[in-house]
Amino acid sequence: MTASAAEPTADLVLLILQGARDLIAKPGAWCQKHIATDSQGRNWTGPFRQACALCGVGAIYATEEQLLPRFERFALLAAVERCTDLLHASVPGGHFPTWQDQPERTQAEVVSAFEALVEYRRLETDRGTSSMEALEEAIRDQPYALMGE
Repeated sequence: MTASAAEPTADLVLLILQGARDLIAKPGAWCQKHIATDSQGRNWTGPFRQACALCGVGAIYATEEQLLPRFERFALLAAVERCTDLLHASVPGGHFPTWQDQPERTQAEVVSAFEALVEYRRLETDRGTSSMEALEEAIRDQPYALMGE
């Protein structure tokens, strides 16, 4: 399975968003202020897939590591880049780590952000479009908790 750098395989982007969402949706599996943490809440520097908790971006990288044996590396890199672009575009201020690290942010809100992106990617694939403007419009028109700020 291969994909161009301009637009990675739609299913691969969707797989990564769904996998990342599933990783951080588990109780205690989401963290703030670090990309990944160990069982003591300290910064984790090993493979992402072995961390005890992940931030949203860390969950994307952990999912990439899990998919690496099954997909071509360059296709995965393009898909990860697309996923992080979508994450940034989906939150106020355009920087996902800053948004998710706010003290009042909850795990449920971060999971909701991924849910919105999974739904958007499904729509994007069905319509055959990949416009950041369409993403902004789709999120603006929905009552997602992440845009309620």
